[in-house]
Amino acid sequence: MKTLFIVFALIFGFAFSISGQTTDKKEKQGTKQVEFARLKTLIKDKHYTFKSIWAYPQKGPMIDMINRSNILKVNEDHGYGDLSYFGRAYSGGYSDDTGIEFDGPFESYNADFNDKKNKITVRFRIKGSSDTYSCILTASSFDNASLSVNSNNKQSIRYSGEINESEE
Repeated sequence: MKTLFIVFALIFGFAFSISGQTTDKKEKQGTKQVEFARLKTLIKDKHYTFKSIWAYPQKGPMIDMINRSNILKVNEDHGYGDLSYFGRAYSGGYSDDTGIEFDGPFESYNADFNDKKNKITVRFRIKGSSDTYSCILTASSFDNASLSVNSNNKQSIRYSGEINESEE
């Protein structure tokens, strides 16, 4: 009788722990879907800020961006970028332009949404004071975003960071 009680207790405990894990997975998936829907809305409304945490130049180690200028703001059809740059510049003359800086309207802007993979890809082109930048922003959540920047006069560079709602 004692053995039968132990067997039932083990079976009940095992079944209960499995049902709890399944519920946790479903809750996490639901939370991810809600977060992805909020992120999608920000991107569709073109009202968000990307803040880089790491820079990945083509040569050399990754660079911590916490104490450097490192922001991209999108507000409707206007983009503002102030990103530190690490890499080789190809332009001929001396220039005070040491980073990636732009502030103006987009030449082009396209956002693609992949709901199956929970992935957003934004491609845009914008002119700076002395260069034109082609950028690709990919995001799967607010804290998992990547920005690749290609330029006419500089080596390409990639940044990783997070996306937030823009403040007025």
